[in-house]
Amino acid sequence: MKVVRTPGRGLGQRLIFDEAEFDAIGLETLRKTNLLPSAPAPIRIDRLIESFFDVTIEYVDLGEGVLGATSFRPNGSVNGIAVALALDRDSATHLFRSTLAHEAGHGLLHPMLFMQDAGQGAFSVDNADPTKRRILCRSRDIVPGQRRGYDGRWWEYQANRMIGSLLLPRPLVLVAAGEFVERRAMSGNMFLSEENRMRATDQLAKLFEVSSACMSIRLEEIFPQAKGQEEF
Repeated sequence: MKVVRTPGRGLGQRLIFDEAEFDAIGLETLRKTNLLPSAPAPIRIDRLIESFFDVTIEYVDLGEGVLGATSFRPNGSVNGIAVALALDRDSATHLFRSTLAHEAGHGLLHPMLFMQDAGQGAFSVDNADPTKRRILCRSRDIVPGQRRGYDGRWWEYQANRMIGSLLLPRPLVLVAAGEFVERRAMSGNMFLSEENRMRATDQLAKLFEVSSACMSIRLEEIFPQAKGQEEF
């Protein structure tokens, strides 16, 4: 992780992670909490949050359009993680799980934004109350397809990137996708044909208890489509 200082702009600093770091952080967290399954299966993201951050998930009214929130102590540690009371855990399982993973992503990646000695004591995404050390996350920040492109809020992009790393650990996805994967004749690189990609998306989404959109994004991260290139 690198820190880029941006005096007078936004938060005054920007955190930059290499793509591989997201998966490494996710796997390390799952292993520390003993919640990485030995075979492909749904991740107990609620237990991970309560075990790793030592908090109890709260279900509260966060306001219109807000799905989750993460608050921090002055030392940067997570003070609490909340989910919108309106988010029905039974009828919206996929969204509920993605919201928890998104908030866990903030907790794992962004503590230094809230450390007093880092000068971030008044961080509040919606600026509703600058004394609250928290990030409020709206549906457009979490739900795939609702957000139109990158809007400059890099912390939300990073938290979303952690959804795949936590709910869909790369080693388990590689195992689960094995029956759908082919190898290119010359390079030996693994790839998914268009037909197999659709089948894998449907089957693995059910296996890991995530939405098809979430699964599709994760498969594209692991098996990127070769645009405009022949498959040799």
